Amino acid sequence: MRLLNAHTLKLESFSSNIPPYVILSHTWSEGEVTFEDIDKPHAPYMPGYGKIKYCCEQAVSDGFEYVWIDTCCIDKRSSSELSEAINSMYRWYWDADICYAYLADVLSGEVTSRFGDSRWFTRGWTLQELLAPSVVEFYTSDWERIGTKSSLLDAVSYATGIEHGFLCDRRNVTHASIAERFSWASSRETTREEDTAYCLLGIFDINMPLLYGEGKKAFVRLQLELMKVSSDHSIFAWIGAQKTDCTVHRNCLSHSPTAFVSGGNIQTCGIRKGSSYAMTNRGIQIELPLWQDPNSPTLFLALLNCSFQGPRHTAERVGIWLKQSEEDNERYERLYVKLIERISVERTQQFGFRKIYLVGFEGALYDNIARKAPHIIRFTQFPADQDRYQVQFLGKKLIEPNPPTMMLEDLPELPLYDDATGLLLSNQTHRILIAFGILAGTFWLHLDPDCRNNDFSYGNIQNEAVDATDTDQSLLFRDCVTETLPGGGKIVVAAKKRRYGAILVWDLEVFVKRENVERSEELGME
Repeated sequence: MRLLNAHTLKLESFSSNIPPYVILSHTWSEGEVTFEDIDKPHAPYMPGYGKIKYCCEQAVSDGFEYVWIDTCCIDKRSSSELSEAINSMYRWYWDADICYAYLADVLSGEVTSRFGDSRWFTRGWTLQELLAPSVVEFYTSDWERIGTKSSLLDAVSYATGIEHGFLCDRRNVTHASIAERFSWASSRETTREEDTAYCLLGIFDINMPLLYGEGKKAFVRLQLELMKVSSDHSIFAWIGAQKTDCTVHRNCLSHSPTAFVSGGNIQTCGIRKGSSYAMTNRGIQIELPLWQDPNSPTLFLALLNCSFQGPRHTAERVGIWLKQSEEDNERYERLYVKLIERISVERTQQFGFRKIYLVGFEGALYDNIARKAPHIIRFTQFPADQDRYQVQFLGKKLIEPNPPTMMLEDLPELPLYDDATGLLLSNQTHRILIAFGILAGTFWLHLDPDCRNNDFSYGNIQNEAVDATDTDQSLLFRDCVTETLPGGGKIVVAAKKRRYGAILVWDLEVFVKRENVERSEELGME
């Protein structure tokens, strides 16, 4: 852990015996002093240097020698260090003696009117920075002390929607339901979409790798991690945000904390039969009390093991609507996502337990997993000049219908067994073959930047790849291939492996590097 010496403004590293320190909570703006800047001569002239200087002065005044500030104490050029820092940050705020919350948009004379409207209360990362420290002191933009989390309890609770008990005693946070904790983040924003999940890791005591570029999948992945350690059914008690037809929805997991905006009054009911659940290749395996709608053989109301807050014996239980799959009568999809039912204690007697599988993955990915395809190919990154190429699927017909040409952005997810397929990217001067498949249970990847073959049956694609690497078969089983393009430049194809249970998902990324361009032009697709 790096700490900034409050006297010298120099960074010092500690592996153990970490000295007492204070920590800064703030919102980022232009001109922040980073790890690379802090020891440079230009640092004092940067816009963000002032709050570092005054933070250190306040720390010295309070009797501390060290401070921790995220902008300059983390080397964000190192992905491993950034990942470790984000997974450790809640603990670092927890261990700090004092947290200074710097409200850059609140002047000393505006505290009464501006405090609750500060941008600080709208950012995702500041949520854990409010909850984790035992002492939080608020300061105006000119470093005038406003008060503490305790002395400003009513104002902080009103601004955040967090009940007094969780603000007064940080240990109580673990007793809040998943839905309630997500509700605290439902109106907060982050610069990067993935951070809506990553900023909540500490609040749920979850550690998971960071995959910037995965977008909204990060929040789904957080929920899957929560399901490994919790049996709290309130994770399913969310409301969709669709403004149009919302009668059909495939997933029982949400893509954003915003769906839990009404979850602040939902509490768990404790452990009971059927509380636990697990992720399987068929979906989320769970045993739930169900009530069948007498007017529809496939419409069911599911009783979750959570309730709306109220006296124990009168609190209403939470129910969600499910639709039974026509292909698999044990598989159920979420229905009427804008509706959460209130079920009285008396009505719960009408429900009967049933073991079911809830759809938890999205779209084709779940369908492929349900079919138990051992490998799935997804296309996640394409060159910005993709419109220069026509795209054609080759070999085994994996798509129905299989159009002769399509854009790269239209490529679907593909299930692979022991077979092969390929893409042919054609323009006026050359054709690029990107071939991939499964050979003896192992993923292989082959790239031909100037393909001249006109016969692309299933066997020929695989044979061509094998023949091309005949002198060194290990070249076939690579996860990254780079070749020189006719006329100059390079094409890079990389495969990133992810695992979903027993399923391996390969995310293919295609980059084109032109000789007259210093960096690769890319277009990211989710």
